[in-house]
Amino acid sequence: GREALKARADLPPQQQLAGVMFPGEPLPWSLEPRYLIDADGRGYAAVTSLVHSPRLNANIGFCLLTPSQAQSSRNVRLRVDGDTVNGQLCDLPFVPHRRTKQDG
Repeated sequence: GREALKARADLPPQQQLAGVMFPGEPLPWSLEPRYLIDADGRGYAAVTSLVHSPRLNANIGFCLLTPSQAQSSRNVRLRVDGDTVNGQLCDLPFVPHRRTKQDG
C-alpha cells in the first residue's frame, strides 16, 4: 500500500482541472452531461458546474483535461441542444481575489 502510493506520487498528473468560459447569454440548464467536443464532434472532456456569471457576462465551468490539453486561452467547443458553442480555457480563479496577502 504505502510503497504503491509513494510510486504513484512520483508520476506526473494524468488529469488537470481547468476553467472554461463561454461568453454571452446563459446557456440552457441541463441534467445531461456536457462535453468539450473535438473537430469531429466527439466528446473528450466532461464540463461540470457550468453556470452563467452576470459579472463576466459568460458561462463558466470546470473540466478535467490531460496536462497537454489544459493550455489557458485554448479555444474549445461545447455541444448544447444540438448547437455548438465556442469558448476558451481560462486560468482559475475566474475573478482574481481583491485582497492580497499584504492586505492582511
